[in-house]
Formats: sequence, C-alpha cells, structure tokens
Amino acid sequence: MKEGPSWILACGHDSDFLADFKKTAEKLNCVGIIANEPEGATALMAYHDFSALVVNIRDTEYGGDADLSFLRLICSIKPGLQIIIVSQKSEIKDEALVAFIKEHSNIVFVHVDNKGTSLFQFLNYVLGIPDSNSGEEGRVVLLDKLQDYLRNSSITPYFQPIVDLSSGETFAFESLARSFSKSLLSHPGVLFEYAANKNMYAEIDFTCIGESLKLASRLPGSSKLFLNVQPRSLSDVNFAENIVSAIEKSGRDPRSICIELTEQDEIRNYRLFHASLSIIREAGCLVAIDDVGEGNANLEIMMHVQPDIVKFSGKLIKNLEKVPIVSMMVEKIVEVCQVAGISNVAESIESESQARILRDLGVNYGQGWHFGRPLPIADIDSNNQ
Repeated sequence: MKEGPSWILACGHDSDFLADFKKTAEKLNCVGIIANEPEGATALMAYHDFSALVVNIRDTEYGGDADLSFLRLICSIKPGLQIIIVSQKSEIKDEALVAFIKEHSNIVFVHVDNKGTSLFQFLNYVLGIPDSNSGEEGRVVLLDKLQDYLRNSSITPYFQPIVDLSSGETFAFESLARSFSKSLLSHPGVLFEYAANKNMYAEIDFTCIGESLKLASRLPGSSKLFLNVQPRSLSDVNFAENIVSAIEKSGRDPRSICIELTEQDEIRNYRLFHASLSIIREAGCLVAIDDVGEGNANLEIMMHVQPDIVKFSGKLIKNLEKVPIVSMMVEKIVEVCQVAGISNVAESIESESQARILRDLGVNYGQGWHFGRPLPIADIDSNNQ
C-alpha cells in the first residue's frame, strides 16, 4: 500500500459516474485514477497498488459481459482487493454477475442515485477513509486511451550504444521508447501492458519504429540501428511491408537495420510470422533475438528465426561474476554462435571486469551503462561534434 493518500482506481465510461468519482476523490483527499477501458485499468494494476477498484457496471447488451470478464481477471491477479461495483440501477439483472459477487466477499454492490446514496458516503464507510479536514483536496488523473496517446506522438526514442568488445568502437545503437509527457502511459511497462491487453502489438511497435526512423539519419557513421519488435507484431498481415516501406522512406539503408525480437508472448501464427520475416530479410535487414539464456520462449523463437544476432539476457550477465555456471553457459552459447555464423551481444554490462570476462569468452559486442546510457539524439549529436 502507498504511503500518504489512498489510491483508488475507477473504470467506466458514464459521465455521471466519472463526475461523482472525481468529486469523491477530491473530498476524501485521495488520488483517484480513471481508466475508461478495462485494458488500461488492468495495465495500471500491474504496476501500481490501489486501495480499491470502483467499476461502473453496464447492462449485458452494452458491455456487461466484458465487465464480468474484467472482474474475473482482476480477482485472479489481485485477490482480496476491495472492489466496489457501482450502478445507477437499483439491482443487477445479470445472474452470472450476481452469482460472481456472492462468491467473492471482497466485492460489494452500491446503487448510486440522486436521492441520497452517494459514492462518497459509500467509500467513506467501506474503506474507512474520513472526509479530509486538512483543507487540501485530492487529485484525479485520467489515463489516456492508448489510441489517442499513440496518435499524439507522445513517444520519444532514446539511443543506447552497442560496442565492439575487441576494438571499443561503436557498432550500433538500440532505440528504446521513452516518454516525458505527464500521462500515466509514460511508464513503459504500463504502456506496453496496455497495448498487449488490447492486442495492439503491431500499432505500438510501428509507432516506436516510426519515431526512431525520423532521427536515424543523425546517428554517427555507419552504425547499425536496432529496432525492437514484439514477435506477435509479425503475425499482423501488413506489418512487415509497412516497416520496410518506413525504412525506405527514411533514407536509411535496410542493411543497417536490425529487427530485434523481444520476448513478450508466444507466436500465434507461424505462417504469417515466417512470411513477415522473409519480407524483412529480403529487404536486407538483419534479425536479432533478445534475452537469450532466459526462459524457454526465446529458444523456440531461435529455432524458427535462425537469427543473425543473439543478445544474452541482462539477468544472465548481471550474475556473471556471482554464479560460476553463468560464464560456462555464455561460453557454450558463444561456441554455438561461432559454428552457426551468428554474432552475439551481451546486455546490461555495468563494469570493465564484466566486459573483460565476456571478451575473453568470445562475446562479440557489449551493451550497458558501462558503455553508455540511453540518450536523446541531441546528446548523441553533441557527443560526436
């Protein structure tokens, strides 16, 4: 639980409900967060602790089934969280929802109307939050809808160098999504979780890539550019063609682009996935696999992708000097890479001693704060003047 004012999350569309919630949060000196979409609310709950969730339930024909699915999900990931179901109607007619509420002691129903019962009175009683006497009001923050956030170009690419461990020269830059807006979606975890919940993998990846390519011409020399793509995006019918088109329009040589597959979810459609990979490779782009050495999913992707480059998991590298078996694992993977003609990169290098060990093990390239933090393009410009 957070120190200070209670944090309460509200999910709903109804204007009267949202206005009532806003007044309630201000009066109780709470931090009230409003998410219009269940997918956004779920993303927030993965990264923030809330005292309670307030849900404006809809009739079945207007989305009640989706609301019930949302409640089931929340009860599975946040068991015991106080959930308050609000309705302007005096009773719930959905039998499945009524049964679900009865099964969960942490869920209560309140009928909010203009005749006496208010959301403020109910939260005051159920949560034990007194009316603030400090003279200060709480604050309410609206979570942007994902489509609006992406449309408004709220994402700023930062670039982190990837260095040749033998020569010390910069081999490439990886583009990493950052945001400095006041939106709650400026947290990368919330942003990508929201996109995953809405199955908008391709949309968010394409937005990030587009912003990176706008600045790619300002990167120094012949350095390559690593662009992150979630494997699910490659199952989108037009994704690969759109990426290749964007690269060509940017003026960047496709041979200087490396599409880095990050580990998020399993591949759903291997036929489309392989077709997209073929389009990307035929254009001249390289393909890399991220987080090798962590979990089983990336090993499966390696088998299907046959990458040009693999990147060792940062979790693996951070234990390089602590756990003896890690250096043995890295050495064996390097041997496989050498036989297969695959280059490799070690991430999360934080010291010269780590860099030296990895160089001695035959690792080709290194990335991490030891070589440079992710920087905006303006700082990279000034560093190369």
